[in-house]
Amino acid sequence: MTNLYLEIPNQQEGDMENQIQIQEDQFMKDMDYHDTYGGSCGFETRWSIYSDNEPIFGVQYNGKMGEKSPFVPGTVITNKCSVWGYNTSAVVGGKGLWCDVWLACDSVIRNAVDSDGNPDHHVFIEGFERNEDGTFQVVTGS
Repeated sequence: MTNLYLEIPNQQEGDMENQIQIQEDQFMKDMDYHDTYGGSCGFETRWSIYSDNEPIFGVQYNGKMGEKSPFVPGTVITNKCSVWGYNTSAVVGGKGLWCDVWLACDSVIRNAVDSDGNPDHHVFIEGFERNEDGTFQVVTGS
């Protein structure tokens, strides 16, 4: 005797797959927006903070460079690494918008040179950490 089994799709699995696809689609949309924006500005770095990330110092980044950031004009952004031997800084200008923050980050990464004269190899801007002196360290990735 042969047993026949009818496979009934699990609704939760379908919902989960749909949610994952929605998240992947949003990630690609965010990445494309930021890559296009950065390219049009001539940035060498890539913005890797998207609308689904945790708030940054109490401000939720909504995925638009033209919105206010928590970094007011005059805020100092640093890129310091004791391992590679560089320490650069730049000031957030403009109106303190996210695009102004990216410009400062791009500058500190672009101008970082290690103790052997090699440029910083990091290109992804992934977040920020508050330094003890009140400045902010850009968190980077390769």
